[in-house]
Amino acid sequence: MTGSGPAGRPDDLCETDGEDMSVSLGDLAALNRRQDIGSDIDVEELDRLRAVRRYEVLDTPSDETFDRITALTARLLQVPVGLISIVDSDRVWFMSHHGLDIREVSRDSAAPPTLFLHPTPWIVNDAMLDPRTYSNPLVTGDFKLRFYAAAPLMTNDGYNLGTLCAIDEQPHQISPMNLAVLQDLAALVMHEMELRLEIRCALKMDDTLLQRSRVEKRRAEYLAKHDVLTGLGNRRKLDENFTVEINRLRRHGGSLCVLIADIDHFKKINDSHGHAMGDEVLAQLGELLCQQMRPTDTAARIGGEEFVVLMPHTKVREALATAERFRAAMVKRTFGSLKESVTVSIGVAELQDDEDGDALLRRADLALYAAKRAGRNQVMAADAGEPRISPETS
Repeated sequence: MTGSGPAGRPDDLCETDGEDMSVSLGDLAALNRRQDIGSDIDVEELDRLRAVRRYEVLDTPSDETFDRITALTARLLQVPVGLISIVDSDRVWFMSHHGLDIREVSRDSAAPPTLFLHPTPWIVNDAMLDPRTYSNPLVTGDFKLRFYAAAPLMTNDGYNLGTLCAIDEQPHQISPMNLAVLQDLAALVMHEMELRLEIRCALKMDDTLLQRSRVEKRRAEYLAKHDVLTGLGNRRKLDENFTVEINRLRRHGGSLCVLIADIDHFKKINDSHGHAMGDEVLAQLGELLCQQMRPTDTAARIGGEEFVVLMPHTKVREALATAERFRAAMVKRTFGSLKESVTVSIGVAELQDDEDGDALLRRADLALYAAKRAGRNQVMAADAGEPRISPETS
């Protein structure tokens, strides 16, 4: 079969997630069945089939717009049948079929030579007398084709999808004017198909952009409340959860603790081993915190090497036990080429009556500095009142 499209692969006009516009294995098998065994697959025909898939017209329900065009074609040419045919890999699909009940015929029955795939208008006044068609199964069989006039359906990029055709069981003549009308109607069919394709592509593009916008919005919202290096919450996330938990506690009662952990001598790690090692220590500390905390807890990185865990429904004794487990696990942790242990100092405080979040954090922070003054790598709890300790730089 002679291909009707330009050489080379056509660029898809519209690509969408989850849709496969490629030619299927069934299409390849159908092409091979119609060719000699061992012959190469017609590349141009494969490209044409891709164009057919692009317009999404196969196996579609009746469409009023196209049905009017086929009815008008039959009326103008004074024949009983008007068809819009789309040539698939192994069949001819009648996208619109005025005056004919069948929706498709086998492609093998239409070729050779083809009636539904030709680069120029094809006129057969009497198929039984025309050497191109007298032996065709559509002429000799039950279809009883005698008169046939067809104009090709050519895409904007030069691929032939099929025809707009008029058919009769009686011989006919067609005037040049009617042939021109038939070509204009075929162009109208393609204009409508191209327009619908553009609309689908635009809608899919809008949907893609909308989905991308939603993803970017969610990402921006995530980044606004999370630390990129550790994946933990940041100060904004901590403040939001703090407000929620304190309000809950004021309404329903209960307990609330915070712990503040600070890496001991972190500046020395950065200076001696580089910031990449420092980042690894921070990331692993964040991972270890996630392993130690409960689902109801909130962990956040609020400074360079400072981390906070908000623990609702927790008394200070429980919080101290959690902090101690975390401290001990940190000592055992190894960090790549870093030979010495990395330790943390931790301060713990429990929310008191009429105390707000800032005051609670301040007491936990003072307990942290008390742990550092006591020699680091240990856990300390704040008293009910603020510890009378002057913070010193870690």
